[in-house]
Amino acid sequence: MAQTATFWRADASEITVGDPLVVGPLNADEDEVSAWTKVTAKLPTGFVSSGNVTIDASGTSDAKWQLSPAADGTGAAAYGASLQFTAPAFDDNPGLDFWVRAKATSGETAANDTSVTFTFTEGICVAV
Repeated sequence: MAQTATFWRADASEITVGDPLVVGPLNADEDEVSAWTKVTAKLPTGFVSSGNVTIDASGTSDAKWQLSPAADGTGAAAYGASLQFTAPAFDDNPGLDFWVRAKATSGETAANDTSVTFTFTEGICVAV
């Protein structure tokens, strides 16, 4: 991908390494799962998507994150797996919406997980 996407929260604030998406707190004793949270992928102004797109969550606990193309979780990838879109058409406005959630598992120490970021692992964008 010649240009990279940026990822945004529903409140229009950008998700970055310094300002990661945080869900929870989640109760590990109850194996709690967060609600689905909307994320929007946007391309730089003047670029559009071309071809298939794959989005990954990556970080220390990425196996506890799940990605879905729908707000209700329909079509969700398995926990820790990539989310694939077949030839979506998007750019910087309105972008490509998807939803994420995380789970806590018994035995883990309570903490905010700030290690997970989102990346394009497949897909290209082209100048318009």
